[in-house]
Amino acid sequence: MEDAEYAERVEELLMGLKGRIKEPIYGLYYNFIIGGEHVELMHQIAGRFIEDRIPISPKEREELRALLYDDDMPLDDHYPYFRDRDEVMAGLNVVEDPRPEPAPGIRIHRGPADSRDALFGGPPVALHVDFPTMQCNLFDDYFSRSAGIALEVNLRLTNPDVVVVNGQSVAPRDNESGMAMELLRMLSRDALGGGGVLLRSFEQFWVRNRSQAEELITALPPLLAEAKSRGKILHVALAELSARTADEAIALLRSVTTDRADDPVPVFRYEAM
Repeated sequence: MEDAEYAERVEELLMGLKGRIKEPIYGLYYNFIIGGEHVELMHQIAGRFIEDRIPISPKEREELRALLYDDDMPLDDHYPYFRDRDEVMAGLNVVEDPRPEPAPGIRIHRGPADSRDALFGGPPVALHVDFPTMQCNLFDDYFSRSAGIALEVNLRLTNPDVVVVNGQSVAPRDNESGMAMELLRMLSRDALGGGGVLLRSFEQFWVRNRSQAEELITALPPLLAEAKSRGKILHVALAELSARTADEAIALLRSVTTDRADDPVPVFRYEAM
């Protein structure tokens, strides 16, 4: 098959194995994608199926077969899983549903009185709920220095009921009102080292755009987990919200599950100052 098609199919196979290939190996495999080394990546994936007995579905088995038996695969001793692909296929651990059992996607921690304790030397990814307003400048300064990117979004202004365009009041379009989430996705996906995002005026966003706020909250744990798997730093802080809203946000976060039972996303819940 053509190189572009082969690369796309290898990447798709890897994405489906999230949660079955252990960390930090899964995250390291993105280096092969960045370097365009999809043949080497495919060889590594084949090895995981044999060495770690990773479960594979019948559909994935057929995709693996197509990728291993492609005409352009090197069969020398440097690539034993290509060379011995018959043995690889015969030794697969095939199951109907190989997906891991869902597990809690987060682990709640009490936010420290000084947020620097959760930032300096803390986890590479984290969500901060009810981040202290008096320490917002510290958050911006830390991530601009450590990761190169610190974004501050005022949700009251980026999610209004109406906007004035050419003198007329109109409702914001979906891509405009969803700008905060799009910035988070872009930072997780494209930023070289990641960064920090401070979401201010969260209380008004929660009250006026409840459905969008809930959608953002539930999207954060998988987004942060994905950033970690790519070796990125990514912290998201929700600031300027009431204790009641913070409690409701935490309750919503507890309903989020993940396929990584051994690696939940840390969530720091700060007490009112």
